[in-house]
Amino acid sequence: MNSALLALFIRSLREDARSRATYWARAGLGCFLLLVMAIFVLPARGINAPGRIFFSVVMGFQIVAISLMGLSYFSSAIAEEKEEQTLGLLRMTGLSPLSILLGKSTSRLCGALLMLAAQFPFTIIAVTLGGISLGQVVAAYCAIGAFIFLLCNLALLGSVLGRSTAQAAAFCVIVIGLILGAAPLLNGLEWLAVNGFNRHLSLDRVANVIWSATPIARLTEVLETGYHGGAVGWQAVINVAFGVGCFLLAWAVFQRFCEREIEGPGAATRAVASVMVNSMGVRLRGPRVPRPWRDALAWKDFYFLWGGRVGFIIRTLAYGGALAFDGWGVATQGTAFATYSFGVQSFPLMSLAFSIDLSVMAARVFRTELRDQTFSTLAMLPCGVRDIVHRKVWGCFLAAAPGAFCSLGIQILFLAFVPDSTLSGTNMSTHTIWGIQVATSWLGRVFVIVLIAWLSLYMKRGALPAGWFLSFVASTLVSIIAMLILTATSFAFMRGSPVLIVYGLPAITAIVGLFVSWILYVQGVQRLQSLAGEE
Repeated sequence: MNSALLALFIRSLREDARSRATYWARAGLGCFLLLVMAIFVLPARGINAPGRIFFSVVMGFQIVAISLMGLSYFSSAIAEEKEEQTLGLLRMTGLSPLSILLGKSTSRLCGALLMLAAQFPFTIIAVTLGGISLGQVVAAYCAIGAFIFLLCNLALLGSVLGRSTAQAAAFCVIVIGLILGAAPLLNGLEWLAVNGFNRHLSLDRVANVIWSATPIARLTEVLETGYHGGAVGWQAVINVAFGVGCFLLAWAVFQRFCEREIEGPGAATRAVASVMVNSMGVRLRGPRVPRPWRDALAWKDFYFLWGGRVGFIIRTLAYGGALAFDGWGVATQGTAFATYSFGVQSFPLMSLAFSIDLSVMAARVFRTELRDQTFSTLAMLPCGVRDIVHRKVWGCFLAAAPGAFCSLGIQILFLAFVPDSTLSGTNMSTHTIWGIQVATSWLGRVFVIVLIAWLSLYMKRGALPAGWFLSFVASTLVSIIAMLILTATSFAFMRGSPVLIVYGLPAITAIVGLFVSWILYVQGVQRLQSLAGEE
């Protein structure tokens, strides 16, 4: 225990175990499990296999929460030392690269695995509810644990390679996106193949092998009725092996990418405008940042936080490609393709990617200024703090415009090409119901963004997963309360008609979300005013 190799590792474990945030995370996790349990236990008489449904919801939430944790908590292991310019001080202590990696990353992995293990006794109740066996529960936890191991070490590699937490998170998103998107892409190529093309390349077999190594495929297999396989599957072996490879690669390149500190806040700007020398010795100027706009603060965030023109082009190509694919499919195949794409194929993936993109922006829009201690300087501008907030939000909106436009375009395609009908037993139009759900989803996205931005004013890291978790809990509670009120009102005045519930539930949820968002906005401005005076 006194080994120099494990000194930083042990110290980090102790700090995480005694941290106030750890206790809050445990309390929040316990409340979430109790909430989900109550949702499925109370009406268990009318649900087939409530235990399996309850456990599936918890595991699905785990996948999303762990992925978001990788974008913030795991990705900042080494990158935060680079951003705060303390990595050199850490190296001066004589710690080896392996010791630093164990202390900064593996300690966080242990904390995440312990948090996962703490959920096991609570989810065992799924066995007593029915529909799932103890072997399935153990196999699902093995799959999730292997995925945590992979994501932590992948984020560690990105944190070593990248100059900032944002670059490390982007590296994780790209790699995980390639892993999850490889199988659907190969299946799409097989679908387009003709004249025996797929028999020669065996794209379907390659796609099946890649997809079987994902936690989604493993959980789908484990949670099927009648599963009698082992606790450790192919996915766990591949994820652990890939994670070990990422850790070893991070150890190998640590000296190369962590030898020098970032020179300062202007280093990124100078790197973009630096002079490059090619093999012929001719000095070629790199891409210059254009002159500031009239709104210089929005210009600064657009170019130095959200990627500028390059980031805008990448987002346009990525989101626009999904919109073009759906438009082509609807034009050639019509209604069937629109329904399949909106419910199963491209839109859910693009919606998730867009939500994560917005959440990352919300988590960084003020946190970057507070970390670099530059918000007090911004507060000296001849405008109020509220005006500064509006200008920074405008810069985020410009960067996120391609995703918003393409997401709205796909939703309009769906509403335009899916045939309208009347809900059985009522005179409600399905187009109206879908339109209400689309509007509610956008309002809910606004609430999540405001909540994450507000949490970033109080949390050094972890605002993104905490915001998603709290928004899920809050929306669930509001939906349950609104459902009870609307059901009682419907039976009292409309003889059990579902019209009030279908129209009223989304409206109440949206109104409550907007009201809470306004409260968080006002309180956040006050918080920024106090922070500007403290710096």
